[in-house]
Amino acid sequence: MKLKPTLCLNSLKDININSLYYAGVKLVFLDFDNTLVALESEEISKEGKNFIDELKEKGIKIIVLSNNFSSRLEKVCQDNDLKYYSFICKPLPFLYAYLIKKEKLNNKQVVAIGDQYFTDIVPTKLIGIRSILLTKTNQKERLLTTLLQPLERWIING
Repeated sequence: MKLKPTLCLNSLKDININSLYYAGVKLVFLDFDNTLVALESEEISKEGKNFIDELKEKGIKIIVLSNNFSSRLEKVCQDNDLKYYSFICKPLPFLYAYLIKKEKLNNKQVVAIGDQYFTDIVPTKLIGIRSILLTKTNQKERLLTTLLQPLERWIING
């Protein structure tokens, strides 16, 4: 089983939503920190809002997943009418599998998007979901994330 992301792109604006739609994607699992919002921010970027709006226009569901359990996650998601799950213990893949079943979908109808290989990509690959790793978030990172990035690049680049 290959644990590499299906795609590596710079940012949300580089994702072709029409391609997702025509590939039969019905659900996007979207990481929160440094994917949807900057670390510690309470606002979704313009790029993020455009991405969400385009997904909704195509009828693609969005579920925000985070290891975070702050009121910031709740506020951002509620303000933008997004379903979310907090403190999901990524990289464990169990919640992903549960949510796919709950939404009555199969793995081919789901894509996961995130900025961290170990917490966003590995769990989805373990259960066979397509994944998009965002590589140019250029944002403040937690120390552990910064320390793991060279290892992530080595794994992804072979």
